[in-house]
Amino acid sequence: MKKITKEEFNQVMSENPSNKDLRYLIEYTEYKQEAWEQLLKQSPSNEDLRYLIEYTEYKQEAWDQLLKQDPSNDDLRHLIRWTEYEQEAWEQLLKQSPSNGDLKYLIKYTKYEQEAWEQLLKQSPSNGDLRLLIRYTEYKQEAWEQLLKQNPSNEDLRYLIEHTEYHKQAWEQLLKQEKMIDKIRKR
Repeated sequence: MKKITKEEFNQVMSENPSNKDLRYLIEYTEYKQEAWEQLLKQSPSNEDLRYLIEYTEYKQEAWDQLLKQDPSNDDLRHLIRWTEYEQEAWEQLLKQSPSNGDLKYLIKYTKYEQEAWEQLLKQSPSNGDLRLLIRYTEYKQEAWEQLLKQNPSNEDLRYLIEHTEYHKQAWEQLLKQEKMIDKIRKR
């Protein structure tokens, strides 16, 4: 904790401190409560609140305020990955209709990978979504099977041949598809 005098604190407060200045005072000085109250008066941004949740003892108060301010999906993804509010943030994200991009992020970086995978399947992932999951996650097999159900394009298959362990299966599928095209052309 940084030692500043009451006079120094009052001086800073009299100069219309920025939200960033107040976050610093909350995190590093004994005048946390006064700085927190001032921050609330100044309408903290969602970024301010995420910072406080992650780094200060005002976690619960900042979380409550963030919920009042309609957190973005990006705010919630950040909290799921980096804070102890992961469960609450996950539940809020589900209420807010996460995008496929949100779900891919959660599959790759959080412990909610199974739940996010199930939600992604409900939301009809694109072939591009599935290609990335095959390349970067533990859901390779499931994503591969789903991609096959969705009729992968030749481009999808070429991507998998070049970037994944499914290169042999993708090659075989590509050959099948090209044979079918050749049959149609010969008619």
